[in-house]
Amino acid sequence: MRRSSLLTRFGVMSALLVIALGLVVGGLLRQVIVDRTVADAQRTAVAVASVGVHAHLTPEDLTRDFLPLESDRRDQLDDALAASTSEEGFARIKVWNHQRWIVYSDNERLRGRWFPGDELLTEALSGEVTSEVTDLSSPDEFEEAARFTRLLAVYVPLRARDGAFADLDDLTAPVVGASEVYLPWEPIAADILRDTIRLAALLASGLAVLYAALYRLVAGASATLRAQAEENEHLARFDARTGLPNRLAFEERAEAVAPDGAAMLLLDLDRFQVVNDTLGHDHGDEVLREVGRRLTDLYPPEQVARLGGDEFAILLPNLDAEAARHAAEVVLALFDAPMVIGELSLGIEASLGIAAAPEHGRDARALLQHADVAMYVAKRTRQRIAVYDPDNDSTSADQLALAGEIPRALERGELVPHYQPQLDLRTGEIVAVEALLRWEHPERGRLSPGAFLPVVETTDLVRPVTRHVLDVALADVATWRNAGHDLQVSVNVAAHGLLDPRLVDHIAERLLANDLPASALCIELTESALLSDPHRARRVLEDISALGVAISIDDFGTGYASLAYLRDFPVDELKLDRSLVLTALGNADERALLEGSIGLGRRLGLKLVGEGIEDEATLRWLRDEGCDLAQGFLLARPMPAQDLSSWLSSATFRLRPLLGPAGPRLVPLATELSEADGRGS
Repeated sequence: MRRSSLLTRFGVMSALLVIALGLVVGGLLRQVIVDRTVADAQRTAVAVASVGVHAHLTPEDLTRDFLPLESDRRDQLDDALAASTSEEGFARIKVWNHQRWIVYSDNERLRGRWFPGDELLTEALSGEVTSEVTDLSSPDEFEEAARFTRLLAVYVPLRARDGAFADLDDLTAPVVGASEVYLPWEPIAADILRDTIRLAALLASGLAVLYAALYRLVAGASATLRAQAEENEHLARFDARTGLPNRLAFEERAEAVAPDGAAMLLLDLDRFQVVNDTLGHDHGDEVLREVGRRLTDLYPPEQVARLGGDEFAILLPNLDAEAARHAAEVVLALFDAPMVIGELSLGIEASLGIAAAPEHGRDARALLQHADVAMYVAKRTRQRIAVYDPDNDSTSADQLALAGEIPRALERGELVPHYQPQLDLRTGEIVAVEALLRWEHPERGRLSPGAFLPVVETTDLVRPVTRHVLDVALADVATWRNAGHDLQVSVNVAAHGLLDPRLVDHIAERLLANDLPASALCIELTESALLSDPHRARRVLEDISALGVAISIDDFGTGYASLAYLRDFPVDELKLDRSLVLTALGNADERALLEGSIGLGRRLGLKLVGEGIEDEATLRWLRDEGCDLAQGFLLARPMPAQDLSSWLSSATFRLRPLLGPAGPRLVPLATELSEADGRGS
């Protein structure tokens, strides 16, 4: 209605403007017609003066002491002018001398009389051709008032030179009198009216056509804009690929029903990226549409939404968490039947997270956030369905608030890497450091990574943070290397950071900018970083490895997919999980797991790093088992770059005694294998 009202208002306002334009233009053109018609009348009067007065009078008749004209000359003038004097020609003529006597007039009663005249006569006697529409109220016009209502009076100056009348355009000749010609105004007014009506008709027609064209153009544009606005409104509330409501529409619907109790299911497709990477995004989009169709076969469209990517949400009013779990099982049953996409039959699986109001939140955003936490638990544990449990939610409001300050912290340089050294267990020298991020917060003091990284690593904020750590760490390594400390730095990269399309290029640029070999950098990854999108992660790691940068797997020995890492990814180093290292000497089972991990790594030719070392016995045991590097509080806590620079100068002297006497396994594995091959041959 508002858009229609705007069009109507435009129509009315533009019509008024067009009418006003027509009136102004019409008035101007009418004045042009009047001026043109009066100019024609003036030319007629000038012609009368030239033909009649000049031919039958002399300048002497006007300049001598006033005497009436002789009767024979008056008769000649009467005869000459009689044919032109009529209501269609001119109505009256007067010839004035400079003393304002009427020397001649076709009206006998005016001949030889004196009248004061008016301003126009004065101007004519001064040399100007003047005219006016007179109402016949002057004393010298009483005769004409009986026959005419109005007349056009035209005054023409009469000039003379050398005893003869001069041409009217000879403006230097003296003025000796003036002729006054009266033209009937009614015919002139009729001509003006006729021309004005014709002009008004043409102008009105033209403006009407212009207005109609303009209105049609604007109406068409308005219809297009209205359709575009409706489409934009639809796009703002509905997903373009599936036609389902989007997050905005879903949250509005959820806000309306959550206070009365409702459950929310958050569905995420498993390994959907594989479909996109293998079959292309066209097939991926068709899978999304098929998921939408199956969900809307089960629930009304207003209860289903695509939130983005491969995430869908389902709103279940008046259901608690237990009833929602049964509903979730029905939803997952939709995926039992394969999806036929083109000529392919695909088996698609999904994971579901459940949150219910009011126990898990009282508004839509809280429910979505908690259902998201539950969904990731279901995906991580392979349970397929999980109900929100606060114990699984490591994200707090405080962490979210801190995450919002990250951009400002990056600008101010508040995010600072601290470095924990890694000891070579064979030489007793410090050969590497791990960069561990700290936040020097201006109000809260120094914050550990656990206070802010869990939230940062799940958002796109992790990308600028990762690049920042790489920039600072590589600059610090360049400084240490220039000072004679040939160190390698390890930088942790989370799942979102690993999928940064600029990561590989950024690493190459910073190595070049700091004049560092690629071996000066090691990228550390966790199991979650590899599992989030394994195919893309593999491609990125292969590109990083092609640069010559080392790749390390953190927390090795506890993840169920650890062996798959070694088979599928270009790995150079394994960091043994600190939970195994801390308890290895006191728990035979965990010691056996650690020994197996070390043996596997050695046989694959990988570098082994033991982290979390807090006592000398564990340090020496790892050395004897064949571990390459050690890291932990026994050696040093993480420290700022400037502190590490001074610490390095005496590190070897202080740390080498911790290793004690050499154990039985100090021969490198490569030597052992070579000797075994020699014996076999």
